[in-house]
Amino acid sequence: MVNTSGKRRSIPPSRRRYEASHPTVSFRVDLDLYAELKALKQTSNLSVADILKVDLERCEPFVGEAHHAGFMGGLVESYAVACDDCQDEVMAIAQADYLADPN
Repeated sequence: MVNTSGKRRSIPPSRRRYEASHPTVSFRVDLDLYAELKALKQTSNLSVADILKVDLERCEPFVGEAHHAGFMGGLVESYAVACDDCQDEVMAIAQADYLADPN
């Protein structure tokens, strides 16, 4: 039935809870990437959300490695220009980071 009275229907509480726990993600892609995503979705029988979950799990180790490499690179550069007292502190930071995550 069409709403002709001009008033909006109230959103049921269950729908409000669902929308609060499942936020919308929206982004634009070029036509080639869209076609690849559509083909992958059809061949794998997965939703876009499931494809995103798989790719996030696959990329997570690379992000951690890149962060660690960048952090250590910054420490190396700061060690090169630091005074003798500060070099000891930089080494202590590097050692603490290594002990926390030896990868």
